[in-house]
Amino acid sequence: MQFVVGRLSWLLARTAQLTASIMAASAVLAPPMLAEEWSTTEWNANCIEARDIVCDLEDSRVEGLLDQLSETSRTLEAIGFRPPQVLPEEGFLQSSPYIVHVQEPAIACDIGPCVGGYSFNDEILSIAYGLRVTLDEVLVHEVFHAVQAAYGVESIFMDDGKDWVLEGMAEALGLALSENQGASGHYGTPYLDYPLNDPATSAGTPADNRYATFPFWLYLAKRYGGAPPGRYHIFDVFLAEAERVSNALPSSGNSSPRGSVPIADAALKAFDPNGLYDIFPAFIAEVGNNRNFFESVAEVKPVLGQPGNVSVETEASVRPLAARAFTISIPERASLTSTGSRAVEVRLVSDDPDALHLIVGDNRYDEVSGPNRNVYFEAGEDLDRELFIRVANVGRDPAAYKDQNFKLIVTIYHEYIEMTGPNSASPNDVGTDYAAIDAPITVSGRVFSQFWGPMRLRLILEAGLDQPCMFQLDAFGKDELIGISLMLLQNGPMRPGDYPIAHPGPKEIVGQQDHARDYAGQVVATFVLDEKHPLVGEYGMQYMGQAGVLTIESISPHWVTGHVHIAGTWTTTRPTSLPYDAPPAGPTDLTIEMAFSVSNAAIASRVNTASCIGP
Repeated sequence: MQFVVGRLSWLLARTAQLTASIMAASAVLAPPMLAEEWSTTEWNANCIEARDIVCDLEDSRVEGLLDQLSETSRTLEAIGFRPPQVLPEEGFLQSSPYIVHVQEPAIACDIGPCVGGYSFNDEILSIAYGLRVTLDEVLVHEVFHAVQAAYGVESIFMDDGKDWVLEGMAEALGLALSENQGASGHYGTPYLDYPLNDPATSAGTPADNRYATFPFWLYLAKRYGGAPPGRYHIFDVFLAEAERVSNALPSSGNSSPRGSVPIADAALKAFDPNGLYDIFPAFIAEVGNNRNFFESVAEVKPVLGQPGNVSVETEASVRPLAARAFTISIPERASLTSTGSRAVEVRLVSDDPDALHLIVGDNRYDEVSGPNRNVYFEAGEDLDRELFIRVANVGRDPAAYKDQNFKLIVTIYHEYIEMTGPNSASPNDVGTDYAAIDAPITVSGRVFSQFWGPMRLRLILEAGLDQPCMFQLDAFGKDELIGISLMLLQNGPMRPGDYPIAHPGPKEIVGQQDHARDYAGQVVATFVLDEKHPLVGEYGMQYMGQAGVLTIESISPHWVTGHVHIAGTWTTTRPTSLPYDAPPAGPTDLTIEMAFSVSNAAIASRVNTASCIGP
């Protein structure tokens, strides 16, 4: 309400000039759609009544001030605002000019020397005309306070002593319609890690913080108001809606200490049916995509081990109607055995997930439901080396105003396949006890095909599974001497844990319907040794898994990690044109192991993969 001298010390000498930006604005505005026509946009001056006052109404600077006030008033009228609540001079008609109370030196205000101020209680506008400052922003700000008074909501928005709505909105309009053009405020950088209704800045005093919400109001006008300067008509819509909502409240109701928040939320639903629940995260995504808007930015630096996957958990809290900021540094690929593909996943976990909103860069990840909500995932070779993360805190009922604790889980994936198989024949390789691999050799592999998600085929449903979920993985060693194929089919979501290897007959052909009917919840596994493998002779050999276990260490809609141990029995030869009874070219019973970290196949993006992922 009071424009402190220090706020504009950086602007010099234009007191008597008309504001070119306001003149241009008023020249291009469309006629007001819903506003009342102002009875006048002219102003007269009276000297402030006080002892030892310095005031000369014949001073040319007073005339310049009145011209600027008239120009400001025409602009606000053209945008569509109600006429200002300014106490007229006694005996003046309604159409007579508004009265501004002036003096040459700075005005004594309760927060210090002021350039100008408006009193909601007295409906008096006061301006110091003799200071070496540019008045265009001051006049827009203070006249707009008089306009706000016409909506009768000042008691609602001042009930908590923060005044974040009226002062922030006036600051936004003053910046937007002045030569400053919304470039910056006057108290340093607003901090978005403080509550919207209890803001803070990088400079200024606690009394100055109420002005720091101006970026929110500028964003609101940009998002919903169309082209400038007419876009600021949405402030009229907001104030009128706040007036309607507050008038509908029971007169006997107790005023909440944070009554301004539910009233503002209800008024914002004129633009978005979700009010602050949607508008505030969108504001953080666009305006808050700059670390300078945060007093504190936490750094998360995952360090890759071997073979390359790493997960880092960071616990933190975020204030209500505020955002917490993080930077995540993505390390270079550390594993030389990696196939090259890598991915980053950022997962937000909390006890009240609906109230928190994950934002990465200028993108929101809170607009979907289910397991994918508040999850960022990006795969490829050219990942960003640094991510700027924000966690915004606003619930569907913003009046349920509290800090939120959360956990940020950052996982760096590198795709790899590591196979451990027999290198040469040995007594332990043969026999039904499937002893541990003797003389093992470890080779890198590559994924041939992979998929996990729902598999609602008719023949599977007919086999008795009403929520069939499948995990399938086919891989080859890079030397193509070993190939492994796994398929898990079960009813309901898959979770980290152990899944047994099924033991069908060695020569049994297990189709998907057979799998669903006879081996649900088990893994049908086969592996092949190529004819060039040192263990076999002139033709390759295929083995059917008979025992062992698949361990899923982690699984998400995008990525899975784990390992498998398969004890297999020779089932047939390759090529299949050879007779089944052809003698084996190598050991009858073999054990093989594989560790894997792989992304889901592209088909997963077209199905609801998350429905098959358990907690």
